Amino acid sequence: MESVWPYNCSISPFFRYLLQLRLPMVVFVDNKSWHFVHRERSRIGWGIKTKVKRITLSQLPFFSFKSKVTKIMREELNNWKNEWNPSMRSHPEASHPEYSLLVNSKTFFLVEAAAENPFGTEFFVWLDAGYGHGDRSIFPPGWKWQPKFEKGIISLIKLTPPTDLITHYNLQSLYRQDISVISGGFLAGDRNSIIRLHQLYYKNLSI
Repeated sequence: MESVWPYNCSISPFFRYLLQLRLPMVVFVDNKSWHFVHRERSRIGWGIKTKVKRITLSQLPFFSFKSKVTKIMREELNNWKNEWNPSMRSHPEASHPEYSLLVNSKTFFLVEAAAENPFGTEFFVWLDAGYGHGDRSIFPPGWKWQPKFEKGIISLIKLTPPTDLITHYNLQSLYRQDISVISGGFLAGDRNSIIRLHQLYYKNLSI
């Protein structure tokens, strides 16, 4: 959605790789990125299979939590616990409330795309604008991707070895730690599963 990477470098080179994928796309952007997306998708002949939706931070469902998130972050930064990784102090998820609200809105974006479903698709995939961080090798040859997903489940990408079970982790072991177990840049599922996930996710965060 945003055209600027949280670490103060342009995300455009990373985003350009993602936009090369020969797939129908619904792309959520701010005003600064709208023309960039249209240009890149039209250049490869996929403009007709691209829906670009402008959106602002204030339109996100979690925007109402901004003051609460800001307060929590400020208190944590002023009272950083010894068990937390010191390097996380400079990470955007620990210091930028807007970033936190944005990355926690991925199910909302998927639900919006699934509800409109401009291309009549059964499955939907969320990919971060900077997915792959500019590594061309992670994208398929010819930019042609034909993923296979199962109905009734949500698909994620686990980053740790198969022997490293998810059950080994809990909130305390991951909170404010520089550990990546699941890729935050990928989320996929069929329409009904995505709607259900968003309902559960929003309900839990609203408690």
